[in-house]
Amino acid sequence: RMARRCEDDAAALDLAIRFERDTLILMKELREMVPAKDKEIVDDLAREEQGHLVELGRARQRIAP
Repeated sequence: RMARRCEDDAAALDLAIRFERDTLILMKELREMVPAKDKEIVDDLAREEQGHLVELGRARQRIAP
């Protein structure tokens, strides 16, 4: 629903970037809650999310006024 409310591509990318940042914050908190044996899994997920954030940031720069 939120994506449908975006007025343009820039707004959609801004929304996606916020979601990725929120997910990274969640991963940081989650890492502190999981057993030591599972921390690497959370770290892998966080790295993947960081990669998404980088790609979204690049896309946003390409269309940014």
